[in-house]
Amino acid sequence: MAQFTSEVERVHRPPLERFVAEYLRPQKPVVLTGAIDDWPALSRWDEDYLRETVGSRRLRVESVSKGEKPGYFGRRSLPQSIELRDYLAAVFADRSVPRLYVGGISIPGSLPELTADIRLPEYVIGPKKPLPYFWLGAAGSTTQLHYDINNNFHALIRGRKVFSLFAPDQTRGLYPTSVFSARRHFSRVKLEEPDYEAFPALRSATGCRATLESGDMLFLPSLWWHEVRTEQPGIAINYWWGLNHYGNAFAWLYLRELPLIWWTLGRAQLRWRMQQLTARRS
Repeated sequence: MAQFTSEVERVHRPPLERFVAEYLRPQKPVVLTGAIDDWPALSRWDEDYLRETVGSRRLRVESVSKGEKPGYFGRRSLPQSIELRDYLAAVFADRSVPRLYVGGISIPGSLPELTADIRLPEYVIGPKKPLPYFWLGAAGSTTQLHYDINNNFHALIRGRKVFSLFAPDQTRGLYPTSVFSARRHFSRVKLEEPDYEAFPALRSATGCRATLESGDMLFLPSLWWHEVRTEQPGIAINYWWGLNHYGNAFAWLYLRELPLIWWTLGRAQLRWRMQQLTARRS
C-alpha cells in the first residue's frame, strides 16, 4: 500500500521570515502551534454557542451518495441543505457513522455572526485578503484524497484530525480524475480501501501525515494531495490564498485548473503572479 514515512514537523509560532524561508518558499507543509491563540473562537465555539449564534442558518452540506460507504465524502458526494442546529445535533449527539458533512462554507457570506471570533493568519502573503471558510464534521468523516490549487491554512478549533499528505511529485501513483470532471482535483483511489488491481502505481506512492489537535494550524502548500480523517467532532476554519509562485517543479498541474484559476482568482492576481515570476528571473 501507499507508504507514510514521516510526520509533518510541528513548530511553535515561528517568525514570518522563518516561515517564508523554511516552509513557504520550499512549499513544505508544517503544523503551526500557537498561531491562533488569540482567536476568541478557541474559547467560544462549542455546540451551544454555534446553536445560539447561527443555529437557524440553512447551509449546504455534502451527503453520502448511493452506493458509497457512510462517512466517506468525495467526488461522488451529493449536495443537500439543512439547518445548522439540526446538523449540530447529528454531529455531537448521534454517534452513528456520519452521512452528512459541512465544509467550505463562506463565513462572511453565510455565517457573518462568527466573523469577529477569528483572525487572518499573520503568515498570509499576497495582494488580496482571503476569505475564511467554515468546516464542521462528525467523528468518522473522511474527505477523499484531493489537492487544492491555492496554498491553504487549516486551523482546528475543536476536535482532532489526521491529514494524509502527498507531494505533487507523487501524482502518478494517485490517479487524478479526468480533466473534464467537475471535481478534477480529486483522486480516484481510496486510501482506506486501496484497489491495487485498478491502481497498481498506488503501491509506490510515498507520503507523510499531520495530526491536528485543537488550536493547531496546518500550512498545506499548493498542489499537495491530502485526505482528511476527522477522529473527533471537528470545527475548523481554513483560508485558501495565493498561487504557488515559488518555483515548484510541478506547476504543470495548474494546466488542469486554468479555467478555475481564471474564474476564482481573477486577472489581477494572475497578473501579480506573472510580475513576481518575471522579477525572480531578472
